Amino acid sequence: MPYLVEIDLAGPPPDEGDLLPMLDTLAAAIEEERRGARADPERVLDYQVLGHSGGARIRVVLDVEDVERAWLAAATLTGYLTTWSPGLVDRTVSGMSITAATGARDGDTDWLPPPEEGLPVGRRPLAALLDDQALPLAAHYLLAGAVRTLWNPVLRSSQPVVAPEDVVAGAAEHPWDRELVDVLGPLLVAAARREPAEARGGPLLARGGGSPELARDLLHRARQAAARTDDDLVAGRDLLEAFTADHHLDWQETAGRGPDARGWNAVRRQRELLWAGLRALATLAHRWSHVPGPWSLLAELVDADDLIALLAAREVAIIEFSTAEDLADTRNAAAAHAAVWLALRRGRLLDAPAGRRLVEGLVEGVDQFRYVVNSALVELGAAPLAAALRGAPVPAPVADALTDFARALAETEIDVPTGVDAFGDMLGMLEEALRPGEGLPERVRGVLEVLGRAAAMAALEEVDPEFARGPEELAAGLLADAADSASLFLVEEDDADEAVRMRALAAVARISAEAAGAMAADLPDLDGDDPRLEPVARDRARRWVETALAGTADADKAADAVRGGLGPDAREILAAIASGEGPPGWWPVRRVTAAAAEAAAALVLAAGAPDLADTTFVTPP
Repeated sequence: MPYLVEIDLAGPPPDEGDLLPMLDTLAAAIEEERRGARADPERVLDYQVLGHSGGARIRVVLDVEDVERAWLAAATLTGYLTTWSPGLVDRTVSGMSITAATGARDGDTDWLPPPEEGLPVGRRPLAALLDDQALPLAAHYLLAGAVRTLWNPVLRSSQPVVAPEDVVAGAAEHPWDRELVDVLGPLLVAAARREPAEARGGPLLARGGGSPELARDLLHRARQAAARTDDDLVAGRDLLEAFTADHHLDWQETAGRGPDARGWNAVRRQRELLWAGLRALATLAHRWSHVPGPWSLLAELVDADDLIALLAAREVAIIEFSTAEDLADTRNAAAAHAAVWLALRRGRLLDAPAGRRLVEGLVEGVDQFRYVVNSALVELGAAPLAAALRGAPVPAPVADALTDFARALAETEIDVPTGVDAFGDMLGMLEEALRPGEGLPERVRGVLEVLGRAAAMAALEEVDPEFARGPEELAAGLLADAADSASLFLVEEDDADEAVRMRALAAVARISAEAAGAMAADLPDLDGDDPRLEPVARDRARRWVETALAGTADADKAADAVRGGLGPDAREILAAIASGEGPPGWWPVRRVTAAAAEAAAALVLAAGAPDLADTTFVTPP
């Protein structure tokens, strides 16, 4: 009866060019067995040899009486194979299986399953197939990416984020074990040679794993090595050789055979080495923590490498494009939030000249506006919307679409599911009402009018007690989830909610100082259990007023000019900050924030410089 015997042979990774000869030797040994030089020629019906880095799988179909004899024959065959040639004596059996063969597929000659039914036939790890330039280049990229993540663990980017933990763990795999260590040393020396004089002797970066003592020692040695030579390659290799020897971190020590022959202790030692190297490199190269990506960091560290320079330029171009798209989307979402907030809280301002300009500008970002309006209407509920539509002076397309919207929204408030995608239908109805074309600004204004009326209706419990929610609560809730309610995803921005909120506040500040103060009081970071929130919010409020004052031609005259139109709190805080005293420490943070926003917005309006609003409320210090 035929049995399929599968034997795994393991051993040290063969040198370049030795893998195929090893497979040929195994095939020759099996062929000799098949010809009957040592056994019954009928016993080996078919065979196949599959190779991979450091080992092979032999698949042999034996014709024996039963499974017990199959095991005995397989054991005899493995001993024969591993002693047949001097080139095979370092191979050991790492696994074996025996199953009944299903029969020949092609007459009496092809007993083995087709390749798609067996194991993959890859001979070497994919990384090992990269040429002598690509693999070190990839190792450079991984280390530089890991360093950037150590600088900023919450980094968001259009480029892949490289977690240092993944790099350290993945180094256990061949050939990354060798490549990562080979490029680490020269990078350390290059970074140390470029370290500013005032930073030398600075402390180790706190983030990262491994032993801080090892990292500090490697940092010290790298600085010393850079002072002795300008040959980064030689000095880097000497640096790591001495460091691993002195700290007994021999990561190449083997504990057996096979493609992953290094024992656990050797892997652990290499991880200690890499963690020390990453933390030291992050400390030495910290002056470039602002660079946009790994290739840009490498361009600062690696001399005269045209390929890295080209990749860095491409990286910058991609990130600049993503940043420009982020900025446009953020501005559109912020304008939508500003308009919706005004509709809910200060609807009359939308008909002022600056308010009309805001509404007209929404034409460019009508998609974000549609999502914010959808979020607001869903929160309000169907009954307030239906009540607001009665007699509302809005264009017919808006009235028709929002009437259908109210009906669909009512379906979502029924406990029994209807099987209809009402939420998807509602977005489509808003899209129809806000379709680009003639009269779009009037339709946008009509939607805002209905939204303001619906919010006022929602505050009346007799309209719908279950879904009653007032304008103030709704406006604050939309700001709290500013990005989600606008269906906004930013690539390069770490905090999309904050970016949208601050630009929305700047947009309102161009229209009304009092409204800006009220909107600032709705900011979600004025509440919370985190003790760090309040000092940051107070500092931000002070900075708004200081920046607005600095943006005027004459700060004293500007402060005197706006005082008469300010509320008492804003007037007091403007005087305090202008005199250098700062906001009253005993005021609650919400009061400080509202007063500072009103004062800063008044200065922006008095200066007649719209860009000053962004500088005041958006641009970081």
